[in-house]
Amino acid sequence: MLLLGLTAIPYSTIESYSDEDQERAALVLHSAQDVEDAVMVHQSAKVAKDVIDNALKCLTTKNQVVFKERLLIDEPKKLQELADYYGVKKQRIYQMEKESFSKVSKHVTEALV
Repeated sequence: MLLLGLTAIPYSTIESYSDEDQERAALVLHSAQDVEDAVMVHQSAKVAKDVIDNALKCLTTKNQVVFKERLLIDEPKKLQELADYYGVKKQRIYQMEKESFSKVSKHVTEALV
């Protein structure tokens, strides 16, 4: 059964249609399922973003930047780029990244349990 708004349509109803109407009905039902799936994916992505945003609040501003620049963007910055920006060694940026990841992972896990 597929839910469209508040109306439930049993798939068995399609069997009483002509062949052409069955194809149209199947297409409509399939399209409706695609829309429902897309809405669920969008809602899940929003929840995930909210959970991560809340988890990032446990980090210092500098650690938030390192975490985002190294782990949350499509083309992450290199350790050396961030090290040069903050005037520290690459190893320190790596440590900040690992510490931040650990803290964020803990907060995300707690939020989802």
